[in-house]
Amino acid sequence: MNIFKLCEYPEKIIELLNDNFQGLDYELNFDGLDCKLSIYNASEDDIDGVVNLFSNVIYSDEDESLAKCAINLLYENNINVAVAESCTGGMLASMFIDVPGSSEVFYEGLVTYSNASKIDRLSVAIDTISDFGAVSRETSLEMAQGLLQDGVIIGISTTGIAGPQGGSEEKPVGTVYITVADIDAFTTKKYIFSGSRNEIRKYAAQKAIFQLVEFLIKNYKV
Repeated sequence: MNIFKLCEYPEKIIELLNDNFQGLDYELNFDGLDCKLSIYNASEDDIDGVVNLFSNVIYSDEDESLAKCAINLLYENNINVAVAESCTGGMLASMFIDVPGSSEVFYEGLVTYSNASKIDRLSVAIDTISDFGAVSRETSLEMAQGLLQDGVIIGISTTGIAGPQGGSEEKPVGTVYITVADIDAFTTKKYIFSGSRNEIRKYAAQKAIFQLVEFLIKNYKV
């Protein structure tokens, strides 16, 4: 049996597997976007094909949660992390803290929900919010960078529209910007999630952790 952990919509995983592999014996278990794919009695070619097909969303070949994978990478690199959350409202911090031993690497979590909080707590520029909006690539970046003080090595921010109200044609419900940043580099990504308010918040928190894993693999020793 081969196990892969992925961060993706389970419906998309099933669709791609069924479209690309005939008769593949697999089982998919999932919690939101945190998915466990178990493959039974597959050839090496099929396993290689699965890895290639999902290379951009696989985060582990061990049966560990997304948050546990991130915590392990942080610990191995002696790195701490802090989070500033708007639309996820503490859910991201909770996912980290759910992992035993996370106190070794998790510095703090701030729920900077209002514009004033983003400005006062994270030093987001007033002009950034007035020019681009609270839900924007620019605000997300300044939120994450505002965490990089007092010894914090990596900052993560989430800002978005969880709905059901508040969306627009330019920024529909489900729009979320996530930034992972350290003093030297950053990645900011835009997502458009679908689902209920709580589903969107959960998906955003999970993608934020996956984005952290990607950032660590790219910029640090793993």
